[in-house]
Amino acid sequence: MKLSYELLLVSTEWIVRLGALVVIPQRRSPSSARAWLLLIFFLPIAGIILFLAIGNDHFPKWRRARFRSLQLFFEMATDSLKPFQAVLEARQQPVAELAAALRRFPATDGKRIELIDDYDGMIDRLVADIDA
Repeated sequence: MKLSYELLLVSTEWIVRLGALVVIPQRRSPSSARAWLLLIFFLPIAGIILFLAIGNDHFPKWRRARFRSLQLFFEMATDSLKPFQAVLEARQQPVAELAAALRRFPATDGKRIELIDDYDGMIDRLVADIDA
């Protein structure tokens, strides 16, 4: 009886590991897939439970419906920002396109980026900007 239980446990762990090799890498970044596979290979049962609980990359139906309903808002907001769109240099264009793709808003005039390389200076600047 004990031998069959151990055999069942070991075979289940290997089935989980081999199944993870097929399922985990799909539509994930290499670093994310590597992390999930390492967890599942070292702790197969706990890893698969965690993966099923928090590793699913699909949104529920209600959330997808909410994203679709916001599409009209993003289109109207983008249209209202067109008069303020920035004239960009050629080297700035790829960054502006990436930002627009990620947050769905175009780059506008009046924005600038300043690199602050010390933590205290960054906090002071953040407080000053909030106060302004």
